Amino acid sequence: MHRYRAYGLTIASEIALPELVPADFDVTAVTIRRRRIDRALPRATAVGFDLGPREAYLAWREVGAFLVEDGKTIVADLAPGTPEDLARLPLLGAVLAVLLHQRGFLVLHGSAVAIADRAVVFLGSKGAGKSTMAAALFARGHRLIADDVVAVDCGGAGDPKLVPGYPQLKLSEAVAGAVLSESADALPRTHQWSEKRCRQVGEVGFVSGSVHPARICTLIRGEVCRSMALAPHEALLTLLQHSYMARFGNDVLQGSAAGRHLRQCVALASHAPVHRLEVPDNLPDLDRAARLLEEDLGPVTSAAAAKAQAVTPRNERRRALGA
Repeated sequence: MHRYRAYGLTIASEIALPELVPADFDVTAVTIRRRRIDRALPRATAVGFDLGPREAYLAWREVGAFLVEDGKTIVADLAPGTPEDLARLPLLGAVLAVLLHQRGFLVLHGSAVAIADRAVVFLGSKGAGKSTMAAALFARGHRLIADDVVAVDCGGAGDPKLVPGYPQLKLSEAVAGAVLSESADALPRTHQWSEKRCRQVGEVGFVSGSVHPARICTLIRGEVCRSMALAPHEALLTLLQHSYMARFGNDVLQGSAAGRHLRQCVALASHAPVHRLEVPDNLPDLDRAARLLEEDLGPVTSAAAAKAQAVTPRNERRRALGA
């Protein structure tokens, strides 16, 4: 068994998950096993989901099937010959998101970065630039919280908190070059047929504990860089739209699950303003959007960004090389 920590959980896995942080622990919260699942997709279907409150079945014909049970167990039944790097894409994406939902987290489809001690979450449709904006802030010395699957702990008496996922960004080759000033050829692909690259951010570029959200940004493309606060009803609709479970259809959130989900979105919108952030299409100009967020969140975070130049990706790389 491999042992890891992610989203505040201890994970024992029969599948190697090099994206996650290795850990030593005595008590396991989540177990991932490879087993046969006695269920099959209809022949005409390439992708299938059957999500209940305590058991969820997710299958991709080209990858395999996964059974998520009670927020504690993931059973993986991979298709013959499936490379493990390909299997890890749904496992660490939709499958893990469903498990976090079963455990009571509000799960958002987005990316999140800590600016000083406060979190900024980026939401948006596919291709809106969620990971790209996270990379732009990472390049300015801020720390990654999560990419693709953002988990919000809304329990307890305190404010909602974002829990750290795992220290990796998934970026296009163009973003790796323009935003991080790195050669895409030096970064591994997410899998052998993908154009996306994996950028490990390392310990210095990753948060070590929960972070309170200060701003939620839904991204749109535009010619200028500007941020506009949304009205309360627009903010709530934005969170509902970009929750990860909404990707599976309205039937997933029914009964008590729907009520809990709504309360969680209301709590998050009440504690963190939701803005529409217009960002330029030109990748080199994204630094302006990053600076706008630093200025919006106040002089403390701007000063923190100036001090953080010692841990920018370029300096981090020099340290790793012993320069």
